[in-house]
Amino acid sequence: MPSAQPGANRDVQSKAPSKRREISTSSQMGNVVQTLRTASAQGNLSALDADLDAEPEVLMCPITRTVFRDPVVVVDSGHTYERSAILSHFERNGAKDPLTRRALSSTKVMTLWSMRNVVQAWLDKHPGVTPDGWDSRELLEPSKDDGTRTFDDEGDVGVLRTWRAMCPELQDRWPEAARPEDWEEVWMENGRVGKLELEEFGLTGALPAEAGRLSAPRVLSLADNELTSLPAEIGQHTALEEMFLYGNQLTSVPAESGQLTLLTYLGLCGNQLTSVPAAIRERKAAGCDVYMDDGVRVDE
Repeated sequence: MPSAQPGANRDVQSKAPSKRREISTSSQMGNVVQTLRTASAQGNLSALDADLDAEPEVLMCPITRTVFRDPVVVVDSGHTYERSAILSHFERNGAKDPLTRRALSSTKVMTLWSMRNVVQAWLDKHPGVTPDGWDSRELLEPSKDDGTRTFDDEGDVGVLRTWRAMCPELQDRWPEAARPEDWEEVWMENGRVGKLELEEFGLTGALPAEAGRLSAPRVLSLADNELTSLPAEIGQHTALEEMFLYGNQLTSVPAESGQLTLLTYLGLCGNQLTSVPAAIRERKAAGCDVYMDDGVRVDE
């Protein structure tokens, strides 16, 4: 289970209320973690100390510092948080994990039933205790909010707004009050994004999957940022004609890029690539101008 770490996001508090018993040694922590693994499998906390009336640290959300009431796991990072706390974090800080500060490709979360079972078992074992911050002893009904949105209703406008919410760098360039069609370097045609030129926008880490959910862009420029990877969803841009990716920190190109059958230009120079998928050879053979650094090989 996750716990606060040195240098973690400010949303992850470092102090718990004084009534909670701290786990003071690594051996004690190991015992509790092992107990939770057993409890997850058996659905009870029979191995916990009988006198542990203070909430165990391992049952606490690292953001709220209270016992989980609607626990979820972030699919991309595997870390566990209280649903309302992690979704609020995403709204304020974009798609970054609060424990590691690592950029996420998705903000999707899933109910963690094993943790719910462990918390319920702990409550059953301590009938006279109401956890700090709870207004009753009942777990919350799991929310249906999984951190993602349905894009069909708003089309490309909804995709852009979701991408902005996930990316602090875009929040700096795209005013929330403005219409997406008026945002910097966004070119829309009949309600759809035709051209997106985000050169030198300060984009970092993994490009989120939302970038692959635009309906039919023809030109996509992400050059001169610090992107490290592209999502497989990029292959959904089957109307794409030009893609500029030079000057990033890409270490790979998804094989799904082979689905971009209308592509006439692909710029990959200035990245950290050592190889590209065989699909790139196919696009080049079909007439696409592909530019890569010397020494980058094409996989067989």
